[in-house]
Amino acid sequence: MFFYSINIAIEPLPLFLSLLSIVIYLISSECKNSIKKYIYYMLCGAIIGIAYIIRANSISFFIGILVCEMIRNKNNFTSKLKSLLAVIIPFIFVYALYKIYQNTIFKIDMPPAIGWALFEGLDIKTYGTWSAENRSVLFQLIDTVPPNRVQPALLKLAIERISSYNAIQLMDLFLGKGVNTWIINSYPSIILYYDGISKHAQAISPYLSSILQVPYGIIFVSYIISNALIIYTGQKVEYNNYSNVFLVSIVFTILVHSIMTSIDRYHYIIMPVILVLLNYNISILRNQTNKVQNSLEK
Repeated sequence: MFFYSINIAIEPLPLFLSLLSIVIYLISSECKNSIKKYIYYMLCGAIIGIAYIIRANSISFFIGILVCEMIRNKNNFTSKLKSLLAVIIPFIFVYALYKIYQNTIFKIDMPPAIGWALFEGLDIKTYGTWSAENRSVLFQLIDTVPPNRVQPALLKLAIERISSYNAIQLMDLFLGKGVNTWIINSYPSIILYYDGISKHAQAISPYLSSILQVPYGIIFVSYIISNALIIYTGQKVEYNNYSNVFLVSIVFTILVHSIMTSIDRYHYIIMPVILVLLNYNISILRNQTNKVQNSLEK
């Protein structure tokens, strides 16, 4: 029960902090007072840094903010550089404080678990999801090599793994990972694992767990279809800073999940963002439908 309660409770906080940092960024980008503007930028970087410490996938919003800031100030390199540094430096500072604390507690420099995420994520047998076989490899390395060498060793194994695939296998891997990650979502049903809740839920409906998976798949598929319809109908989409940050964050998250661990709770943070942009796409399509209907009535 403790494990699953932590799984559920840990996701909303980085999501809240990430969205808060975006709100602060948007306020700063419109602020006319230069001092307040850079204070907002620094606060934005610090908050997204805290979110990154809690959940590493918050980095997608950080990347979105940086990319959008680079695009926004096309003609003023100095202003662009100052804005970027005002966001980046507090982010690095917060993360550095965390690493100092971590090293003080554990007396060792622990690298990010990128090696494990790639090793597990590039497994064609499971399409990047958890497996006992991969876990046994991880535990074997933990028992045989120093802690700070585990991730490099897993990274080497991940490179060997993907190098052994041919083009058809790679296509199968990425397609399977996409379906596993974005269409088949078990994360909403994880609450059923609480002690006592599962029995009551199953008494209501033996298919409740499957039913809870449906909305996530519908949201992502609907977002893809709405984009396809906008492209097909030749609609002009004008994104502002707000939607640009979200769009870059979504693209970055999709690219990361195409090679790393395909566990649905790791992209939970991006689902509300997809829902926001889906709503925006629907409004564009609805306006176009109204225009066509009005022209036919005339």
